[in-house]
Amino acid sequence: MATVDQLVTAKFVLDSTGFNSSIKGINAELRNAGSELKEASAKLGVFGSDSDKLRDVQEKLSNQLEIHAKKVSFYNDRINETTEKMNENIKKRDDLKESLDKANKAYDKAVENYGKESEQAKLANDEVVKLTNKHKESERAVETNTNKVKDYENALNNANTKMIEAKGKLNDINKELADSENKWLKASDELKKYSDKLIINAAENDNLNIIKILVNYVSVNNCRGLALMKSCIYNYLETIEYFLENDVDIRICNYKALNICARRGSIEIVKLFIEKGAPLNLLRKYSNIVEVHDYLVDINRCDLIKDNDYDGSDSDSYSSDFDSDSNFDYSDIYDENHYGSDDSYMSDDEN
Repeated sequence: MATVDQLVTAKFVLDSTGFNSSIKGINAELRNAGSELKEASAKLGVFGSDSDKLRDVQEKLSNQLEIHAKKVSFYNDRINETTEKMNENIKKRDDLKESLDKANKAYDKAVENYGKESEQAKLANDEVVKLTNKHKESERAVETNTNKVKDYENALNNANTKMIEAKGKLNDINKELADSENKWLKASDELKKYSDKLIINAAENDNLNIIKILVNYVSVNNCRGLALMKSCIYNYLETIEYFLENDVDIRICNYKALNICARRGSIEIVKLFIEKGAPLNLLRKYSNIVEVHDYLVDINRCDLIKDNDYDGSDSDSYSSDFDSDSNFDYSDIYDENHYGSDDSYMSDDEN
């Protein structure tokens, strides 16, 4: 079946058969579009106007509007073509009228000079008859094309009315969809007010399913990356891997999450941070911790092993700053600029 584009862009002839065939194709497409729109609108009534169903109606209305616009374009083209043809007919009619007037004068002169039954008068009369028939034919052509233009103009007005109605319905749906989406945005904003604390609590309790929902509403980097730090304190490997896969910023607070893991000897997690680009020399100050020491030896970075007064005996003490929500000031949990300048990410060793 030919598409509307093919129907509209094809070369249309002015005879009734060609016209009817073309406009029937467009009308068939409009009927199909109308049927799809009716189905989509019925779903709104049955299932409610959620965003997906509104978008479905929006799509169907946009399709219908496009076909109406093509129908309008079709009639505009027909009016232009028929008007051009009508003007050609008028010129031809006027030229024939002029030739017919001359032929009548030639006939009158032949009758006057040679008589009505003369050969010259008969030839002149034949020319008058021929031109008279052609003139009548051109008059009919002018009349036919004039009527066609009027019919096309009426059809164009109807098509324009339908197109305007479709535009109005589409505007209504667009507004309803915008209102619906704004409603969800407001709901999201409300959820965001609580999501920061929720994601920290979820991280502390290793509730990865809740975290996967909350990341749609809150950045994992909010609250100075406390959600990641909570997971590091309790060695929740799967949760930490998820954070790292979802653009967590490991530089927050001078790579504090890495420092937590290194001090606690959580070497598998330390490796994840290093793979994500954390500076290896941050491990220098934890090189007396057995797990870190062995890791540096394994990767041939003994240059980072140094003597210091840290023997790992207080490996659990680092969690004391984070193991209670009461120790954290939530008044700035909405501050997305908690990092400071780029230099604030750097550790003392790097600076």
